[in-house]
Amino acid sequence: MEDYEDEKKRLLEVEAQFDDLDRARASLDRTITKLDDIARSRYLDTFARIQKNFQFVFSKLFLNGETKMSLVEKVDEMGKPMDILDADIEINVRPTGKKMRGIKALSGGEHALTATALLFAIYMEKPSPYCVLDEVDGPLDDANVGRFMALLREFSKQTLFIVVTHNKRTMAEADMLYGVTQEIKGSQAKTREHDADRPSSGGPAPDPDYAAHMDDIANRDALTGIRNKRAFDS
Repeated sequence: MEDYEDEKKRLLEVEAQFDDLDRARASLDRTITKLDDIARSRYLDTFARIQKNFQFVFSKLFLNGETKMSLVEKVDEMGKPMDILDADIEINVRPTGKKMRGIKALSGGEHALTATALLFAIYMEKPSPYCVLDEVDGPLDDANVGRFMALLREFSKQTLFIVVTHNKRTMAEADMLYGVTQEIKGSQAKTREHDADRPSSGGPAPDPDYAAHMDDIANRDALTGIRNKRAFDS
């Protein structure tokens, strides 16, 4: 009889522990479900705002251009729709004078500007005090560089942009220019700083002397890069 009472007491303790764990599990399930619902709602709201921002920025880079950004839901092995949070994002755009197409069918310049438009569309949703852009203007021609710089000018009212570039027109539009180059006969790097008291893309043409100076810097950097490559290869 004494053993029976001991076992009964242990059983009650285990059942109490099980009930506690079961209530904790149910509470966690409710919390996870609530968080998933909040995440879906916020994701869809943010996605809708970025859609509008994307169209706004894209139309500035491509006159009368159009965008279509949509969620493509996935299905599991049983053919059931998966969570919207796992959906793919499909992007189609229509540059000026062309048909709507996927981003893989765009040219290099169009692809770069489309990516830039999407970057700034996301940026508009959550701005930052500064932004670093590395060789974004590489595939762009002069006309598209002008559009790109005009966009930077507009956003630079609230954000500091640091642009890494070899494009002479981009350098000519900068407010401040830091040129890092290398002496031909040595390996010591030098840093140059230029106050760009120069007009923006909407003003008069840049100073010819300044443009010639930019050409000299670009040509010297290109020559140095070739020589450095030859030395590395040898």
